[in-house]
Amino acid sequence: MVWKPLEKATQLKPDIVILDLSMPRMNGIEAARLIRQRVRSTGIAFLSQNTDADIKQKSKPYGRSQPP
Repeated sequence: MVWKPLEKATQLKPDIVILDLSMPRMNGIEAARLIRQRVRSTGIAFLSQNTDADIKQKSKPYGRSQPP
């Protein structure tokens, strides 16, 4: 069974997808990796209260938003 947000991103090919790093079925980094495999033109932004430096480093290849 395909995860519904991944299915929608593949169908709609949005300009940008906003993901939380901590989601119930799949974390944001894994979701970004799968979206990027299917829709290379879609930008990805992460929003999260997570301040873990390792998580931030892992999100870099997919795109990220960091407040000033």
